[in-house]
Amino acid sequence: MEIRQYLLLFKRWAWLLILGAVLGGAAAYGLSSMQPVVYQTSTRVMVSSSPEIQNQSYNYYLDSQLVKTYAQIINSEPIMKKLSERLGYPVYGGQVKSR
Repeated sequence: MEIRQYLLLFKRWAWLLILGAVLGGAAAYGLSSMQPVVYQTSTRVMVSSSPEIQNQSYNYYLDSQLVKTYAQIINSEPIMKKLSERLGYPVYGGQVKSR
């Protein structure tokens, strides 16, 4: 087959390629616009107590208690309410995870 025949063949079926691309793009846009918007983020907080405490095991205990307290504060209702206001949609405590 010569190049001219290939060009004629391409010219004859170009509408089908264009139609496939347009339909595929429209379907992708339609499906993605129907999906719910999901936002996800993560934050790491370094917690340590006062350096004046010399007992390492006690210091570790205080740090772990401090982390638990911060995790409870993050999941509290006032924080969730403020987060919901900032984001513009409701956020609940079950959506925020602490590790």
